[in-house]
This record gives sequence, structure tokens and C-alpha cells, in this order.
Amino acid sequence: MLHPFQCSPGTTFQPATIFPMDKATPQPAMEPDPAKAKAWQEYAYIKELPDKDDIAPFKQLLQQYSKVPPSQVDALLIRTRDQLWNVVNYPCIGLWTFTNLHNLTDSRFEAA
Repeated sequence: MLHPFQCSPGTTFQPATIFPMDKATPQPAMEPDPAKAKAWQEYAYIKELPDKDDIAPFKQLLQQYSKVPPSQVDALLIRTRDQLWNVVNYPCIGLWTFTNLHNLTDSRFEAA
């Protein structure tokens, strides 16, 4: 007997259901209802950059690895984050958590 995901020799697996995530879409992942979009932005979007101490390692990475001049780092971060937010309203973008490099020093990260 075949496992549900196994195919007979010479055949290919064709899923019965195609989920939307399986297809690339040029449409932004945004909330179409303006009231809900506003509520989401209030919850998941902080306009200002986080405290210097919170994102200092990320800024240092941009300066050393990407050769971004120190005077341009803040503007680059804001511009990049706003461009990302216009495509997808993920909290990791709106709340600046993508700039958090503290996980790199976590012993569990090193073990993985």
C-alpha cells in the first residue's frame, strides 16, 4: 500500500488542492478594509526608529558589510522599511524586529 504522498512508479504527485500560497502573486498582502488596515497599522507599525542601543549591531552591520556611510544609515533603514511595509504589513517589518540581531548570540542559535 502506498503512503498518501507516494506515487506509483512512473507517475507524478498532483495535489488535489492548490493553496493560494503556492502561487506567486503580484498583489500586495494588504488588508482591503480601510478601518481594519488602520487598526492593524496602529498595532503593528512604529514610525520612528528604535532606540540606538536596540539596533546598534544592525547599523554596524550595514556600515561594515554593506559600506553604508553612517550619516545615511537611518534614512536607508526608514526608506527600506517603508518600501517593505507597502508590500506586506508584517509586524516584523512594522515593529522593526528585522533589525534585532540579538538572536545571533543565543546559545540555542549556535547549537543549531
